[in-house]
Amino acid sequence: MSARWRWLGLLVPAAFAAGGALLVRAAGAATAPGTAPALRHELAEASATVVVRDGGHVELRLQVPWSDVLRRAWQPRAQPVPFLGEVVALAPTVLARRLDDLQRRLAADTRVAGGDATVVPLGRWQWPAPEALRDALQRELMSRVAEGSAYEHASRLPATAEAKLPRSPRAVRVRLSALLGPALVTVLQPREQWVAPGAWSVPAPLTAPGSGTLAAPSTPPRPPTVP
Repeated sequence: MSARWRWLGLLVPAAFAAGGALLVRAAGAATAPGTAPALRHELAEASATVVVRDGGHVELRLQVPWSDVLRRAWQPRAQPVPFLGEVVALAPTVLARRLDDLQRRLAADTRVAGGDATVVPLGRWQWPAPEALRDALQRELMSRVAEGSAYEHASRLPATAEAKLPRSPRAVRVRLSALLGPALVTVLQPREQWVAPGAWSVPAPLTAPGSGTLAAPSTPPRPPTVP
């Protein structure tokens, strides 16, 4: 038996002994009625929410499909299950060091720009703790083993960062690391107001860009296919 697969023979029986309910739910046998379709249609790709506030303050909120990102960075040709087995088997100090290197790379490749083309880096990054990421990858591994080809997407965990543009921008753009793959970007500009107890807030208009009319619901475009 190869070293790559030896961990699988140890991990799967232990997973059923310690967390069998998780595997049953992942296979769909114990899922509450009506919840499985919603889980199946969660966004699989990376997503980025850019929140722009007065004064040029920008907050970036990422949802990162970590197993996909790790595989692109470390072993692009590896299959998901063997790769995840190797990652969760890494010594904690080794995993933490490799994650730190990767996160520095992701941060260096991420930029935000205002409408005047001023490009600034993001700082104050907050990443998931290595232990939390390992736990998520191990749960994903068990689900992939239980579901096989029916498993649809990687586990997503958040990361956040901040930037300060020179002035309040009239437009904003963001460039994300290519390691994230296709990403759905949403830009928000909150309208904040104080409201008295029990009172209605002042109406906040919802308009389509440049139209001055109520924006119609739309389905986000699907991401491009990545070879």
